[in-house]
Amino acid sequence: MALVDSFLQFNEGEHPKEKACKCGQPHPLHGSQFFNNSVSYHLNAYIPKKVKEYAWQPPPQGWVKLNVDGSYLGNSGLASAGGLLRDASSNWLCGFGFNIGESSILHAEIIGISYGLQFAWNMGFRRVIAESDSLTAIKLITQEQNISFHPLAHLIEDCRKLLSLDWYCSLFHIYRERNFSADALAKKSHGLEFEEFTIWDSPPWKVVPFLNKDKLGIAFKRH
Repeated sequence: MALVDSFLQFNEGEHPKEKACKCGQPHPLHGSQFFNNSVSYHLNAYIPKKVKEYAWQPPPQGWVKLNVDGSYLGNSGLASAGGLLRDASSNWLCGFGFNIGESSILHAEIIGISYGLQFAWNMGFRRVIAESDSLTAIKLITQEQNISFHPLAHLIEDCRKLLSLDWYCSLFHIYRERNFSADALAKKSHGLEFEEFTIWDSPPWKVVPFLNKDKLGIAFKRH
């Protein structure tokens, strides 16, 4: 009770006018209610926010991982997409980029997924884990919903058809902290010619630092 008494005395010192309440008109923060509310406030004020860390994860042995992303320049309305394939040892297999031109971020994200799946299939890979950090795009593609009137219906349907081909391929959502290599490729693709699709047999130098961090399993903080 000593702790309770001292706590009440402390708060009474801060709020001396509370003692002036007229009889029969209790203060809304009187007694135990005031104590409980004050304790709750002080406890919540000192709860630190959890900061989680996320690192890119390589695929299982015998599989490849496809990471894709879209990039959008809000000041110009220009968009691009990029992606890459890596093996179970985190080695670069190949990458691609596409300059879309004037578009939207959702369009860029779905093009990245569509072109990425087609790219992996054409390269002959049949065990593929595909990842994107666009939850909206993934929901449109993977959830059973009518997309007939969606402005990107044809692209969404292309992705669905690609996923249903005769291969082991699944599409997952990840946080952007696990997708920085694909993000770097998508941003680099703004420098390509309009509607140019490029394949990189070796990683562009701007992407190498992100690849190295992924290979080392370095995690990035997400607040």
